[in-house]
Parts: sequence; C-alpha cells; structure tokens
Amino acid sequence: IGDSMAWMHASPLPSHCPQPYPRFKASHCNLTTGNVPAGLPSRTNTTAMLRNIPGRYKQEVLVAEIESMGFSDSYDWLYLPMDVRNRLNVGYAFINFLCPSEMMRFTKTFTNYRFQLYSRKEALVSPAHVQGLLENLINFCH
Repeated sequence: IGDSMAWMHASPLPSHCPQPYPRFKASHCNLTTGNVPAGLPSRTNTTAMLRNIPGRYKQEVLVAEIESMGFSDSYDWLYLPMDVRNRLNVGYAFINFLCPSEMMRFTKTFTNYRFQLYSRKEALVSPAHVQGLLENLINFCH
C-alpha cells in the first residue's frame, strides 16, 4: 500500500490484495438533500459494481475510459478481477467513490453506457454488496 494510505492501516496490505488508488480529493462531492430518484443508489452508498465490461479490457483501459467521462478525482479504489488463466477480466469491476453523490453521478452516466473498445456491450451499474473503501480492502484480502 502506498504512503497515501498509511494513515488508514498500521501495516501494509498483503501484495495479493487489490491496492487502492491514492486519490483523496472530495472536490466533486455534493451532498444534497431530498429524495433519491428511483433506480439510483441510496444516499449512503459509495461502492458501485460495474458489469458487462468487455473481457479484453485491462484495468488501465477501464480506468482511462472512466476518467475520460469526468471521474478522475471521484474515486479512491477500483478493482477489476482478472481470470489469470485466460488473461481476461471477469466482466465486472468494483469502484469506491469518495462520496455518495459521485456514485449517483457514475450510475447515471454508466448505466446503459456502451464501452468504446472490443464490444458494444451496455454497462450495468448497481450498488456493491460491500460498501466503503476500508470494508472492500478487508473483504478482498480474504
């Protein structure tokens, strides 16, 4: 784990754990009040599951595409599981956003989004079962 995460953990994460991206800018956060529109994640969700990712996408390609859509300073962790035998991703990723409003914006942007490379698949976005940066780091280290 990088120096930027040292404040969260007394000891570094094992190398087999998905490592967080060292981003901690919350400049895009807009904590609004009122009802959440139907079909969007709740006001407390920060971790999204992005599905239907083309199998040939590598993490760097997915990150570049997400960031090209205006999310470069919006998240602190992204994990794209890979099938090491086939050297393809498994079709989904987890992304933890710095605040719920950024996850809501991501959900609106990437629901039914067509990936730019290798396929014309439409993305699906839903709240992940595990929420939060620390909770995901712990979950994916086991």
